[in-house]
Amino acid sequence: MRDETSGGKPLVRSTAALLVLGGFSLTALACSGVFSSSPTPTPTRTVTSTPTATATSTPTPTPVPDPLVLSGVSPELEALRGRLEQEIASFTQRVGGNFAVAVTDLQTGKTVHVNGDDGNRIPGCTLNFFVLLSVVRDLEAGLYPESDVGRYIAQTIWASDPGTGHYLLRVTGGGDGHAGLLKINRLLKDDLRLQSALYDHPPAVDVLTLTPGRWEANRISPLDFNRALTLLYREQILSPEWTAYLIDKMTRVKPGLNHLIPAGVGDPNALVAHKNGYIDYVPYYVDNDVGLVIFNRGGKQYAYALTFWSQDNPWVLSDVTLGQTVSRLVWEHFSSVYR
Repeated sequence: MRDETSGGKPLVRSTAALLVLGGFSLTALACSGVFSSSPTPTPTRTVTSTPTATATSTPTPTPVPDPLVLSGVSPELEALRGRLEQEIASFTQRVGGNFAVAVTDLQTGKTVHVNGDDGNRIPGCTLNFFVLLSVVRDLEAGLYPESDVGRYIAQTIWASDPGTGHYLLRVTGGGDGHAGLLKINRLLKDDLRLQSALYDHPPAVDVLTLTPGRWEANRISPLDFNRALTLLYREQILSPEWTAYLIDKMTRVKPGLNHLIPAGVGDPNALVAHKNGYIDYVPYYVDNDVGLVIFNRGGKQYAYALTFWSQDNPWVLSDVTLGQTVSRLVWEHFSSVYR
């Protein structure tokens, strides 16, 4: 097996229009079999303001309780889980594939899932979210200026670019890729307490591994990914300013990669901050999307976290209609609950 070929406390922020696609093409997707020839990002927008770094080392966070509430969910949320389970079962029988979904109400932490506790999912480039998180923590600590890495953060998200993701791994490791791997795994295990997670190697890179000479599959469960997204949204990983910075970056994804979570969101003023992961070769055919959906109703902000993962798809992008259906059903639930 080899990995990716391509790659609560609310925020007070304005919403921006989403580009929800009616169609897409393979050429629009990130995730070719090789790195970009040059890690020169091409974000379509620029951040209007950059938080001020605090030139101090980042303290080790105090362990926090599990942010997800997996029992005692509302009848409406349980009904959503049942509908998602039915859709996945029907689609798997008709088309094939292997799917997992996790949904978290970020107002309450209440969470439902289908196969969300499976710790052997293939994350692809979604796992580079934790590299981005580590780099932004470095920025918050004042370890280097935002101008050194901002465009690489943008490109890693915009195009799900594994080349810039690998570059940022070396940056957060102080110029050493292996040190970066060790640092990301400390973040996963010690700080975030994501017990299913392993960042063994950068997506699309086989020669740099956590244990030199031994390759393991990168992995993380959908529930653990939702834990990380919940902690991010609640500003329990980064300060409010740097939380807003990273979420803003994650809304800037190129059109060809907005084919899953964004395509199901029915409000053009909602924000979808997400990270893709994609593998386009047999036998894996992975097409993943993880993210936050943030929207306003009656002057109040609401949000949910959604992880949609597909693997073992019978052909490239065979999962797309299911992914869009899942996203639409989740959006309709939260749009109805929070009016």
